[in-house]
Amino acid sequence: MKTSKFAESRRNFLKTVIPAGGMICFGCPNLSKANTTSPMNQDQQFLERIQTELKITHEELFNYRFKYFIERMEKFADYIGRDKVISMLKNATDDCNSERIPNLEATCLKDFINPILKSENYKIRLDIQVLEFTDKVYQHKVTNCLWAKTFLAKNAGDIGYATICHGDISGATAFNPKLKLELTKTLMEGHDCCDHRYSWEG
Repeated sequence: MKTSKFAESRRNFLKTVIPAGGMICFGCPNLSKANTTSPMNQDQQFLERIQTELKITHEELFNYRFKYFIERMEKFADYIGRDKVISMLKNATDDCNSERIPNLEATCLKDFINPILKSENYKIRLDIQVLEFTDKVYQHKVTNCLWAKTFLAKNAGDIGYATICHGDISGATAFNPKLKLELTKTLMEGHDCCDHRYSWEG
């Protein structure tokens, strides 16, 4: 049976003018049910929703994670100059690393390197070729890097270097003052590889 234009207009008028309590009195059970959910139940439902597994690739994750960061850094560069933004990012990266508590329980180089080599995320996101691994020296070559791929695709290798690669150096010392890193080449800067060389002093 076709609904008349008058009936439709009347229904819209009632929804607009009559308060929610009045609508319930007119026989709107669905509205009544919607208002019975307690704030605690809503909070629990929200927590359950946000804890559901998200189906996404590593590449999609990185593209989403860094897209807005890069856009904002580019905008800051328009405001104050790119060189200043890069310098500030490097300083902020060093400061964040320096605030980390050194792992003074680490007694050798392997305490730092082994977790990296065993990391499943690193195995997926990096292609690493180990060149040397002794008690005092660890050197590897990185030939593929998802961080570099992500930033370079957006012509933001300098932002990526200041945020990611530059932090490797101060991050090593923050882990333990005896640990030093030499880094002369990075994929992020357009080189053919990254040449991390860690040494344990003392």
